[in-house]
This record gives sequence, structure tokens and C-alpha cells, in this order.
Amino acid sequence: MRSKEEAHDYRYFPEPDLLVLHAGRDLIERERSELPELPDARRKRFVQEYAIPEYDAGVVTASRDIADYFEAVIRAGVEGKPASNWIMGEVMRELNERRIDIGDFPVGPEALAGLVRFQVDGKINSSTARDVFVEMIGSGASADDVISQKRLEQISDDDAIEKAAAAEAGVAIPPAAPTRSEAYRSGSCSDTVRIRTSVPGQRSRIAAQASIP
Repeated sequence: MRSKEEAHDYRYFPEPDLLVLHAGRDLIERERSELPELPDARRKRFVQEYAIPEYDAGVVTASRDIADYFEAVIRAGVEGKPASNWIMGEVMRELNERRIDIGDFPVGPEALAGLVRFQVDGKINSSTARDVFVEMIGSGASADDVISQKRLEQISDDDAIEKAAAAEAGVAIPPAAPTRSEAYRSGSCSDTVRIRTSVPGQRSRIAAQASIP
């Protein structure tokens, strides 16, 4: 086979030892369809499809595996911004500290989505969510199991809070007394009011009386 003279020979004539490859349109389109989504195209799609900032999209698409993990969290029922916040924050911090890849991370995307939903729904605050996250990494348990076992779910209903506090203290809560309107409707109210009517030029007279609240 012919050898090259100098490197600059490549600038002036084609490689004579390589045959010309004629690729048909069908071959080109088939090969193109099998290519993975490129980072730039995926970043733009994440911004449009998941409504996350350009910065977030750039971070999560810098690694194909991280981008796949992010989309798996989305498919598990979490909005784009909460998902990107958790991945760019707590997840990547753990990956860096442990020096592992996302494929070796003990909290899968579905498990992370379960935790994020608890926080988004207001059932736990951000501080509790981070504590639960650490517990999930160490034990492999789901967010639901950790929160249930440790009784971490927030209670926003006043009656429920009062009952929980009373149960913790071993105190029985007496039933609430009926309101005056409820007592009136049940016929147990003893208050009486006299209804007076008057006609111009005449003395007012009692027309009726009734028990009302």
C-alpha cells in the first residue's frame, strides 16, 4: 500500500487507500434515529417540557445518567423544579461525598419522588425531608416507612393536633358543649324571648314567645 510522504500531504489530495463510501438517505436516517439525544438538545427540551431554568437543565444534562435519573423522578409524579432542586442539591452532594455514580446511589428515582411528594404536599418540612433522606440512604427504607415509623408527618388540623397532644399525655378530651343554635334546634334551650307587636295608637301586646339561642 502507498505510504504518505509528509503530514501536509493530507491537505492537498484525498486518502488514496480508502474507498469512497456512498451512504443512501435511508441509511443516514436510520443511523440518525439510533443516536442518543445530545446534551444540548436534551437541555433545551428539559427547559420547555419541564419548565425548569436554563441553569438547572444544564446541570442535570451534564451527565447522561443524571439526566435519565431526573426524568425517572419526573415520571414518578414530581414536578420539574422540585426534582431538579433535590438532584442538584442533596443527591449530587451525596454523590460527591461518597465518590460514586448515580447508578450506585442507594435511593432510586421512585424512592426520591416519594420523599419529594411528602415535602411538596406540606406533610413534612424541608428540614425533616433532609433527615428522612439521610435515613433512606442508610436503611434503604422508603420515605413513607421512615415517616410513619418515626411519626414525622406534620399535622395542620387544630383538632387533630389537640387530640394527638392529649393522647400523648394520656388525657381525655371532654366532648364540646353544643352551641346555642344547636341547642335551639334540638329543643333544649331554655332562654325565652317575648316578641311584641304594636299598632299605632294602641298599647303593644305580646304576640308570641319562643325559645331561641
